Amino acid sequence: MDKRGINTPVERRKDNVRKSKLKLSQLLAYNFVSGDLLITLSYSDPESSNEHTHAVDGLRNWLLSIRRERQKRGIDTRYIYSTEWGTGCAPVHYVIINAAGEGERYFQQRWKCGSITVEGVELPLQCIALSIQIIRQSIKNERVYVPRGRVWVPSQGLKRPRGRVSI
Repeated sequence: MDKRGINTPVERRKDNVRKSKLKLSQLLAYNFVSGDLLITLSYSDPESSNEHTHAVDGLRNWLLSIRRERQKRGIDTRYIYSTEWGTGCAPVHYVIINAAGEGERYFQQRWKCGSITVEGVELPLQCIALSIQIIRQSIKNERVYVPRGRVWVPSQGLKRPRGRVSI
């Protein structure tokens, strides 16, 4: 496991969080539109999900099932996810995913590990707020251990903004 960021000076860390928030905001503005979804996935059994590999594998399998179903219908799947790791409690996954007409029941049928909330997002108005929510773990903790050194993970199909993207 990676322990990057543990010994980073506070000033450098603040600058890194600011840059990460800006980069994520631009990525959201460039790839997502109003009506796309913010999905929060939580676990019903905190003990079974505390293991990093179990939690991330569960999320990846959930995303894979959605991506395969959408591929059958000819729809691309774009997403960004983040996992908030608390001490002594189950992790919480935040996923921003492009809307394709599915409802909350569609996503709940594929998530067998606990509860799920689905809400629409208003982009680009909420880009900064969403980026703060996604990287909240880095902002609220002075020293945070992020498994595998990644605070948020984009899907492979996202387009990278060139230059500045107005938010």
